[in-house]
This record gives sequence, C-alpha cells and structure tokens, in this order.
Amino acid sequence: MIYNPWFVDQQVDVKVVPMGVRPEDYAAFIPPLFTMTNIIGALVTMPHKIATCDLVQRLSPTAGHRWRLQCHPPRG
Repeated sequence: MIYNPWFVDQQVDVKVVPMGVRPEDYAAFIPPLFTMTNIIGALVTMPHKIATCDLVQRLSPTAGHRWRLQCHPPRG
C-alpha cells in the first residue's frame, strides 16, 4: 500500500485500510461504515465508483464527468 508510508513520512495520523466488498453488498456496506467515529473518508476503487455516486449526499460537478469521486462524511 503506497499511501500509508507517505502518511507516516508526512506525520499525518491516518491509515488506508483495504476492505473487500462484493458489488451486490456495497450499497448496504457504506452507510454504516460512515457512522464510525474514526472514519474520515473513503478511497473508492472500481467497480464501486459509479455505485458510490448514488450513496453520497453531495457530488461535485467534476466527479461525474471525470470519473473522479471523493467522499467525505458530513460534518456536524
């Protein structure tokens, strides 16, 4: 995993944790994940990027047409 060593070098206290989720289980998996207090975002890979567009509260204009998607939990 290339991200975690970079986070250590930058003294950023986060980790990327791989999670294997089948496409048919994905929509049910994501909402409870973001109820956790130590989850600050998600690095979403294919085949889940398109499905994620239906699960987020807000989608930036560039996310849809450039196949880029950054998900962050709502703050409040």
